[in-house]
Amino acid sequence: MSRARLFLLFAMLPVALASSGQARELEQLTLTRALREELGRSLQLVLPGAPRPHYLAYTVLDSDLLSIGAEFGGLLHSSRNRQRHLRIDLRIGDTRVDNSMYFHPSAFLFRQHQRWFPLDDDRAALRRSLWLGTDDAYKGAVDILLKKRAHLASHPRDTDHPGDFSPAPPARGAKELAGALPDPARWEGVLRRLSAAYREFPEVQAGELVLGGQILRRHLVSSEGSLAYESRSIVTLGLNARVQAEDGMVLWARGSIVVPSAELLPSEEALLAEVRRRLRELVARRSAPVGDDYTGPVLFEGEAAAQVLRAVLVRQLSGTPPPSGLGGAIGGSAFEGLTDRLVLSPAFTVVDDPTLERWQKSPLVGRYHFDDEGVVGERVTLIERGKLKAFLMSRTPRKGLSRSNGHARHIGFGHVGAISNLLVSAKGVPRRELIRRLLAEARKRGEPHAYVVRQLSSATCTPFGCRGGDRIRVASKLGLDGKEVPVRGLRLGQIPVTALRQILAAGDQPTVQSVAGSGRWTSASFPAMPTSLVTPALLFADVPIKKLKSPRRALPILPSPHHR
Repeated sequence: MSRARLFLLFAMLPVALASSGQARELEQLTLTRALREELGRSLQLVLPGAPRPHYLAYTVLDSDLLSIGAEFGGLLHSSRNRQRHLRIDLRIGDTRVDNSMYFHPSAFLFRQHQRWFPLDDDRAALRRSLWLGTDDAYKGAVDILLKKRAHLASHPRDTDHPGDFSPAPPARGAKELAGALPDPARWEGVLRRLSAAYREFPEVQAGELVLGGQILRRHLVSSEGSLAYESRSIVTLGLNARVQAEDGMVLWARGSIVVPSAELLPSEEALLAEVRRRLRELVARRSAPVGDDYTGPVLFEGEAAAQVLRAVLVRQLSGTPPPSGLGGAIGGSAFEGLTDRLVLSPAFTVVDDPTLERWQKSPLVGRYHFDDEGVVGERVTLIERGKLKAFLMSRTPRKGLSRSNGHARHIGFGHVGAISNLLVSAKGVPRRELIRRLLAEARKRGEPHAYVVRQLSSATCTPFGCRGGDRIRVASKLGLDGKEVPVRGLRLGQIPVTALRQILAAGDQPTVQSVAGSGRWTSASFPAMPTSLVTPALLFADVPIKKLKSPRRALPILPSPHHR
């Protein structure tokens, strides 16, 4: 069979595998045969005094990648390419104690071994890459297991510890969830025209529009008999722009549209209107006053409501226990031991559902069928009327939670239970009532004003949570008379997890915020891990806000060439 025919069969698996013979069709692929042949050989790997693998999984990540950028009417870059990456999950020891869940500098390299993988389905080339990669992974696993056993000898576990690996049914079959990537020829022209709108605002010093897309085809084979294929896609249009206030403070506008397929992008007319709106708002912020230090009630609206939940709540929903060894805080949840206790305001219910394609009319991007360990994703009610009911689980168990619910996501050092499509719901009130309650709380606290926050700075996000993003990009100071004045130069202080129990009210118009991943998502080694979060506006009782202590920059000596 020709290489072109093999690739066509691989790309069109869901069409070819619509019948009950999905697994049989998968088994006929050269790629599958190479994976299975080396997997069988690799289960016999052994070094003197070391155990053989008790589990081995190969995941091939086959990506089509697109990236187009433009600024001020000119094209910056345009590229499309295909990449393949191999991920090796090799465990030695047994399910009670293996080389997982131990964080050490070498654990990052060997626990989830990754390497570039041949694009061609040449059996000899594939098997050679698998042979060398698995050999490295096994030797690294032996090293890690020895270190872990030494650590556990001086830091013994509880007698009822659930172990390191839980059973799961083998994954079988294929799912096609991918949509289309944007047409490069068309979108190069669209981005030129959209970015030309920057020239209408001479105060804007820099900025660009970037369109990115990825179709990820994931092929998984394991020693337990898993044989699964799934494709997903993600398309992102990002905007950024920079201005300076007269005092030298640098201000940014950033925004993104994240959808699962190109046909769901807005029309060019709608995008142009959105670009102009954001640039107008950015230019207006140049003359806004600098805010002040403040601790009191804050209303988070729109994107900011989702951003604050990603920073404070999302990580706590993971059921993955922290690893032993160095870096023990990784994977820990402040909600541990709080099942059936209040962790969020009683008005709220939180559900995660990887099976959803849409919420009302809005597309969601966290959809998948198999998680990154090949377990079928399940809808999970995490918090009900404020009380913790469940965690997001991978195949790493914890006390009282012995099985995966299909929420394993790969984040570099291993798999953790993490969000897909997170739905936060509450009995909300209209905005005017939120404002009334916000001002009433400010008066009760003796504050002369309150704050409304609409957007925070960009953070580094994975499905496990977000880091950074504490700068306040768009906010207003709300006087007790109800007058709203835009402000700049602020950041959020640390918001404790306990603040989630003190949310005073929610709005009645939820917002969908989707992110593509960590910022390295256009890569085969760190593929897109998109997530969506649906939340209403949130009125927090007590939030610290601080003046931003950032150095000013001298203004440009000459005016912009676009200045009239």
